[in-house]
Amino acid sequence: MPNGAHLFALPNKIVAAEQLFTKARNIMERLPKSLHASVRCVLRQTWELDDAAKAERLLRNLAQRLQREWSGVAGSILEGIDEILTVTRLGLRRSCGARSPVPTSSRMP
Repeated sequence: MPNGAHLFALPNKIVAAEQLFTKARNIMERLPKSLHASVRCVLRQTWELDDAAKAERLLRNLAQRLQREWSGVAGSILEGIDEILTVTRLGLRRSCGARSPVPTSSRMP
């Protein structure tokens, strides 16, 4: 298992927060550095919310904001909404003490 991965055991399933980190990292790598701070902020807010519906609205708003100039990234966000929100929807994030999988600026390429 890669460094920083957190596993959440579910009946007959395992959800790895590493997948969330990978998704966030892939989003960030495709954007110019000038957008990293604001996008990272939205991704962290999404992770910290207990309300999946609010988190989904944040992600959809982010995708809409990026759509004109970064349509590939916007599409990636929209395609990955279910994946990104899995832990929140299952109510596992806080109960498992999971840390945010969103890359910090020091971990960005």
